[in-house]
Amino acid sequence: MELQITWLDFFKLVLGLILLFFGLKILSKIAFKLFRRNSYKRKFKKWIEIIFELYKPLALLTIVAAFVIINYKVHGVLILAAGIILFQHIKNYCSGILFKINPLIDPGVNLVTGEYQGEIEKLLPFGLIIKVEQGERFINYSTIDKQGFCVNQKVDGSMRKTLYLLEPEKTDEVMDLLFESPLIDFNQNPSVWNIPGEKVQQIQLTLENGAKIESVIDYLNQFNIKSSLTKQ
Repeated sequence: MELQITWLDFFKLVLGLILLFFGLKILSKIAFKLFRRNSYKRKFKKWIEIIFELYKPLALLTIVAAFVIINYKVHGVLILAAGIILFQHIKNYCSGILFKINPLIDPGVNLVTGEYQGEIEKLLPFGLIIKVEQGERFINYSTIDKQGFCVNQKVDGSMRKTLYLLEPEKTDEVMDLLFESPLIDFNQNPSVWNIPGEKVQQIQLTLENGAKIESVIDYLNQFNIKSSLTKQ
């Protein structure tokens, strides 16, 4: 049986998703006030931000799917054409979602990407604004995705860094080597992230005071393990 959606159903769906969005916003604000400890509040706020960051594209995909179902041929061609024309913007937006749900990313964090280094002032849908020596700089998420990034986040006097493992099959060996290295501060355990569609893994780790991420790369290279500050 072919699924059919009328325009009335479509507008009801759009209205329902909008009401659900604002309903979740209200509930999150109420729940936020129930926490007394600031540490719990920060964690809760971050999780809520991730939920809303994922809700937006999922809601948009639902709306697009409903729009296509109304008239498969005509609307399908329109969406396909729009996808081709806006491909780079869509790719940039998706890169932004993955970037913003990173637990280390927040306004105020010191970010290093390419030739730029500065404090993240604002996270926008298609890029971020960082404070640099010359003023403010806008960088889109696709550029950050290509260049890679490093987060200089102070954790008890140590520095949190991002490294890309170019040989994911050696993850266990890498973790063992990092555990033996005096460069790593294990008060904050390293975390490994799989990158969808990529044959690399992202490792986030905390360095001891004075240690440099380049030294970690050289250390791993001694054991024939390839790593980099970027995904390429």
